[in-house]
Amino acid sequence: MQSLPEWCFTFTVVSRHVSDGLEVISESLIDEAIAWSEQRELGIGGGYKVSCKAGCKSSMFRFGLTITEDGQSISHQTAADLFAHLQSAASDRGCAMHGGFAEFNE
Repeated sequence: MQSLPEWCFTFTVVSRHVSDGLEVISESLIDEAIAWSEQRELGIGGGYKVSCKAGCKSSMFRFGLTITEDGQSISHQTAADLFAHLQSAASDRGCAMHGGFAEFNE
């Protein structure tokens, strides 16, 4: 599998119940991503934006999982593990998550 210096995560989180708490949930998911990456000596750069369209509240996330030292690389499996972790965290908070991660392209 491929190893890269940065993976780009792009996904949407939708609350299963329209709730004003989506901002709090979104912030907690970013905190989860940061804590997860720091435990592995990696970094996170980017964030999310909450939007409301046709009565459906969602958060659009776009961030990079990055190396923190020269010579490091991040395996596809490591990126997949972070995505699975975030999917589980979103589900635990009553949200569905759609999207994925790919090679970072500016």
